[in-house]
Amino acid sequence: MNFLISSLFFINIAYAGTNLGIISGVKQGLASLHECNSSLEVSCVSESLLNQFAQILDQTTTNKCIVSTGYLKASGVTVPKCPTTLNQLSGLDNSYPSGAIFVNYAGDNGMFLIQFIQTHLKNDPHAKINVVVFEKDIKRMLENSNLKKVINQKNINIIPVAFTSRVERWMQDSMQFVTIKGKPALYQLEHANESKQSYSNRLACEIAKQCNLPYFIPEKMVDESAANFSTLNSGGNLEVLPGGTFYRGIVKTNGYNRHIKDSDTATFETTYQKEQKEILVKNGNSVIDIDTSFLEVGHVDEIINTVKTSSPPPCNFAILLASPKKALDLIMKMRFKGAPDCKKYELLTLNNLAEKKGIDPLTDNEFENMYRENCLTKFNTHEFLMNPEYHLIKKENMGKPKPKGSCDSDNGICPEKNIMTIMEDNKKIILDNVKEKTKCDNPKIIEIPVLFKDGGAYLPDQVNGVVQTNSVGASKFITPRSYFKPFDDYVEAELKKVGVDVTLIHDLEYHLLQGEVHCGTNSVPICDP
Repeated sequence: MNFLISSLFFINIAYAGTNLGIISGVKQGLASLHECNSSLEVSCVSESLLNQFAQILDQTTTNKCIVSTGYLKASGVTVPKCPTTLNQLSGLDNSYPSGAIFVNYAGDNGMFLIQFIQTHLKNDPHAKINVVVFEKDIKRMLENSNLKKVINQKNINIIPVAFTSRVERWMQDSMQFVTIKGKPALYQLEHANESKQSYSNRLACEIAKQCNLPYFIPEKMVDESAANFSTLNSGGNLEVLPGGTFYRGIVKTNGYNRHIKDSDTATFETTYQKEQKEILVKNGNSVIDIDTSFLEVGHVDEIINTVKTSSPPPCNFAILLASPKKALDLIMKMRFKGAPDCKKYELLTLNNLAEKKGIDPLTDNEFENMYRENCLTKFNTHEFLMNPEYHLIKKENMGKPKPKGSCDSDNGICPEKNIMTIMEDNKKIILDNVKEKTKCDNPKIIEIPVLFKDGGAYLPDQVNGVVQTNSVGASKFITPRSYFKPFDDYVEAELKKVGVDVTLIHDLEYHLLQGEVHCGTNSVPICDP
């Protein structure tokens, strides 16, 4: 059954019955909250907080947070048609252009913001970028002269927030942007740090109000008793494949013990995930489950991404999959090459330099030297392959599992499958779905070199990037620099083969906290109704 999102759709009388918010209406399992209702009188920014910028920035904008389909078309952007089920909640994949992107300022991520904003606007001069800043961080933001220059332009909306969100820098995690009736809407998800917190004090609710966006939440998520503080409930763990299928990560493989402690437990999904799947299916969507058992955070955006390519429809896309095998192959090719001393290129050292300088941690010449010396963080490749750490990493990623009950674990885990085997299983699930949904008989797969250690990426994870599809032809891809030349060169070359331009940026202030570029941003896809 279809439904509308007009003011007639939800009942106008708010009713209580929950600890976390006041439900003002429910349809198809989707609730609207009284606290998060948008108002036409509310501008994109809080005027009282924006006054703190008035004497410092030459330009501050109070226009819409998200550009319209008409604006994109007038700018020369090709906007694909919306899904046929216009009155239902639908997801849009990365072949659709972006009407805006949201990113947080978190105090110490100024270098990331500078590079990301500059790259995003270079790729698409018409892009809209919303920079969310919590009141406690405004002073520090405006003391950063390099950042202040970058945000002082008409494409940037400053969205000051009076409270300090527990989401911190992880913009991706608290929400998913969807479409209903051809218009963007905000679908509330849950960052683990926000669990059991009133929705009126959550970032997604605040963005819905300030940006006048329709806001929806699975009804049972409003009940405090359903919360379980799991990272599996977050926005980075709900994405959309070509063809419109939602995919999310659950626990399928025993022995990693990342999200469950009982190694005998079979397939596991959280209470919220069960509710989300039920509601998405009710609204006409397909949902597939990907195995993210080996990941500490457990999000699918760490291992899968998609880009639009220069190939003709229906195969005008590529699927990016994390591949430990590809990573080890590239390292082995360089095993006898490298400098005698790579300690100065250890990732934490580079991040400290970037934070201190407020610019790239290395000059162009220093980057060239680092690449020429083939340093893999603090090791040259030969040292890395001789180090005990390498053998643990190889076992976790590619090792042969031992029979249950006889596993002699070196790193506290005893999985039934290694990571590469899990990724091969995930690939089959994805290919079966996109072949059916897109009618493409031979979808393009690009293996991205990623090694995993203790549930996270050993080097910055280049699957976890932002896709821009705001022009005729292929996407552009903004992804983290791995700081290892063979990986960086390979990713740029392989994506270039399908027409996708890659820009590598510094994101160590995210990587060292188990996230990357995509985790710190949230795009709003736009379709043509």
